[in-house]
Amino acid sequence: MRSPAYTLFIATLVFAPLAFGSVETWSIGIVETLVFLTTLTYLLEIRHKSKSLLKTPGFLPLFLLLVFMWTQLIPLPPSVVNLIAPGVYQAYAPILNLHETNHWIPLTVNQKSTLLEALRITSYAFFYILTVQLLSRKELLLKTVHIIAGLATAIAFIAILQKFTSPDLIYWFRSAPSSPVGPWVYRNHYAGFMELLFPLVLALFFYYRPKFTTQQSFRSKAVAILSSPGSNIQFFLGFSVVLILASIFIGLSRGGIISANLALFFFLILLANKSSNSGKTLPL
Repeated sequence: MRSPAYTLFIATLVFAPLAFGSVETWSIGIVETLVFLTTLTYLLEIRHKSKSLLKTPGFLPLFLLLVFMWTQLIPLPPSVVNLIAPGVYQAYAPILNLHETNHWIPLTVNQKSTLLEALRITSYAFFYILTVQLLSRKELLLKTVHIIAGLATAIAFIAILQKFTSPDLIYWFRSAPSSPVGPWVYRNHYAGFMELLFPLVLALFFYYRPKFTTQQSFRSKAVAILSSPGSNIQFFLGFSVVLILASIFIGLSRGGIISANLALFFFLILLANKSSNSGKTLPL
């Protein structure tokens, strides 16, 4: 039976990059809503199945960070604020002098921005916890990696096609202040996103590598590759790797190009340490 929480989890993963990188208020709001809705759905699922939450690595520092952010929004007596943060008290001093009563004030001078950032970081924390819970099963983890690889391939294809057919418009209809790449206005943001997914797609490519020995002839190796059950997936992933690298180069992000080459270099070094007779290189 398909989990509604997992479906919402995947919907969030797919929507976030496609919605112009989720850097605008409306897209961030939808992502946060999806995350909180996924969290509520998952809690209802585990309650129905009488399951418990798995231990989340790094939960304590993450919890303390959220407490620190939300505490700044709590109104406190001015004397307490003056003791904790004198600079904040001085910023509120002209307002306090206008009132005879002793108004309480928060530890932030920009309550709106603090609230928005607290909501954003909280949604990220919830999504991290959901990732630990939902992807603890091997089959869901592998399925999610495949979906992410497909998403990265689709975005890379759109970025290349868009660059050659409509370089000044995102999705061929929305104008941008600079030369956009894919759904992103800023090319370095696109490159950063692809650099996160590129090693994952490359690892999947080697994961489906057929198993053969060095003593086999070139013909035998070619037959093994073509007749392997996962050969079609490997060819697709190989195409994806080339497409993602090409989109980074076409985006003309110097930092992205350097980082992608370094990632490829270190990945190949790690791969070289593996046994040449090993079939699958990932413990999935």
